Amino acid sequence: MLKESDLRSHLRKVSRSFYITLVILPREIFKPISIAYLLARIADTVADTLLQVSFKNKRDFLIGFKKQIQNENLDENFLKDLNKFLFELKKYPIQRDLIRFIPDLFSFYVSLNETERFHVKSITVRLITGIENDLDKFESINSSGVIAIDSFDEFDSYTYNAAGCVGEFWTEISLKNNPNISFLNYQKMMLLGIQFGKALQITNIIRDIRSDFDIGRCYIPNQLLNIYHLKPQDLIQEKLSMSAKKLIRNVMLINLESYLHAIEYFLLIPRMNFRLRLACLIPILIGIKTIKQISLNQDSLTNMSVKISRTSVYMIVINSFWIVISRRLPKSYLYSIIDEVRLILNR
Repeated sequence: MLKESDLRSHLRKVSRSFYITLVILPREIFKPISIAYLLARIADTVADTLLQVSFKNKRDFLIGFKKQIQNENLDENFLKDLNKFLFELKKYPIQRDLIRFIPDLFSFYVSLNETERFHVKSITVRLITGIENDLDKFESINSSGVIAIDSFDEFDSYTYNAAGCVGEFWTEISLKNNPNISFLNYQKMMLLGIQFGKALQITNIIRDIRSDFDIGRCYIPNQLLNIYHLKPQDLIQEKLSMSAKKLIRNVMLINLESYLHAIEYFLLIPRMNFRLRLACLIPILIGIKTIKQISLNQDSLTNMSVKISRTSVYMIVINSFWIVISRRLPKSYLYSIIDEVRLILNR
């Protein structure tokens, strides 16, 4: 008999900061959101971290995995393919442990009620389709160089398919039937939720410039690189040029604008929904803190994926608690930290 603790154990392993957000969620929505997250995380792990597994094997696995989610069932052929795939992952013990969890995760998935399964299926199929498209773009061509996405439109589409759509899912599953939210505010939050998700994804793009480069990917579009007369490799030089710093600075300013939408989303959540407000505030503060850390030393992007310290994350959780229970602090405080980062970027 599977227990919720099994779900929590895998969540804790795959994401330090998002795990905190998930466990804070109201109990009635913890399970569907956690299951959707782990299903998507498995697909993302297959596409992005298994560097010695062939493009074809990864692509075939993702197609089969998505089909199982759509059918709400693991068939015998997929289970055989899963065992073969796991055998191929002997050099990837962490990823193997997560992928081996698929049968148990499906037991949780099919235990959801019909409405929850519909929402989880819809979002994970969309996310996996986006991951497949990513894989096709970056790995279907045998290239020893780095491939960048082409245009602003492709950048917008990528951030929506990777995270903006998650904001819609989150809003629908957590707030659609909330009697304390007017229909007008709900519709507004559906749109703000997209920008919320995009804000978090743009932070990931900035933070992971180096690690994405190392696997042959650049999510800063060529259209923007060309404006500054740059190539993807110019963004990972040990000492960034003034042009590279200007580009990254402007992407961070765009990111801050998206966080204003995320803050507006948070402020629209009714005060009596304490846990939901807290679960939404923590990733906002982690994201803004990450951008602040990068803004203080842009050259740090060239060596590694930038992450804030565990101590900083814990401090954010504590501060978030006081912000959520305060009647006057949230709005002024949240806008002030955006202004603080803007000042750093504009000096």
